[in-house]
Amino acid sequence: MLEVVFTESAYASFRLGQREGRFENVYSFVMHLGTGDIANITPSNYEDLEQLIQKLNSGDDIRVWYSSIPDELCGFYWLMDRLRILSNTHGKIYAIKQPQFDETDESIKSHVGWGEVDPLDIYKYISIAELISDPMRRLIGNLWKEIQYENAPIRAEVNGWLCSVPESFYDSYIEKEIDRQPNVFYEAVLIGEVIGRNMLGISDSFIHQRIELMIEKGHIEVEKQAETSGYRRYLRKMHTKSEE
Repeated sequence: MLEVVFTESAYASFRLGQREGRFENVYSFVMHLGTGDIANITPSNYEDLEQLIQKLNSGDDIRVWYSSIPDELCGFYWLMDRLRILSNTHGKIYAIKQPQFDETDESIKSHVGWGEVDPLDIYKYISIAELISDPMRRLIGNLWKEIQYENAPIRAEVNGWLCSVPESFYDSYIEKEIDRQPNVFYEAVLIGEVIGRNMLGISDSFIHQRIELMIEKGHIEVEKQAETSGYRRYLRKMHTKSEE
């Protein structure tokens, strides 16, 4: 069985599981497809993709691990496109989408991507693997072709499907967390709460870029510049000076 993941953190977890004897072969295609230009994309480890296809044709089964976070969901769609034209493969393709909640006798947890799951717990999710039929593989591959043609700034899951969305798609989440902050607040704290409270699966650098745009538009302003990282600066809500 061949395992496929799409983020650095997931690959690290699966490699640990591999050392524990839970997985045989792990392939990672990390391309950060949730944001940016996707018109012409090729993984840096293209030879691994060729090897994966060869093994699939030879009779090895593959399991594709993905979730709702953009990079993993895009990776799944991208891989289905790469496998779309294959027919009569001797191996089968299974997919495991991360459940929204993980319930145990003691608690309910929610993870953002497979990299957040304890490496020793990942194996238990194999029971929810679903066989990907040839028609479904072609459907998802064709959808990726459409998304690639649209080449929007970012992509996100909407109503269970991957969609092209505008750059401002996540701004409401950032604005909501700004409203929770005091008049003067630490940017690093804001970014952490956008990520932690909303579990969107987007990067801190992307949130920082959107905050920069909000500053340019006059929605917030810089109270005190950072001496090192830009995330360490203090920001101020624009309406507060007149209220002091």
